[in-house]
Amino acid sequence: MKRVSEIAMSFDQDLIQDLIDTPSTNRKQLTIACALLSDVITNKLPPRQKEIITLYYYQNLNRKEIASLLHLEYSVVCRTLRRAKINIKKEMQFCFSYLISAQED
Repeated sequence: MKRVSEIAMSFDQDLIQDLIDTPSTNRKQLTIACALLSDVITNKLPPRQKEIITLYYYQNLNRKEIASLLHLEYSVVCRTLRRAKINIKKEMQFCFSYLISAQED
């Protein structure tokens, strides 16, 4: 499976600031998306999902390395990572649909 780029998944504040500082026609949307993603990861995910997402995307560990580090079965890491991605996607879709409807009013 392809990893989502660090731009999409990293919630490192320095990276977000770098993205905000780059010239872009969609700077405001990018800023909102990064802030929402950061909020979803830090506040909406259960601790185990947050931990695995952080290790996978931010620390660039693979599933086997995460399983070994956390003393978990490989299948548990795969399942938790998949559920975390689903939860992030649901939260982000909800947030963006809310923002779009607010802009139309």
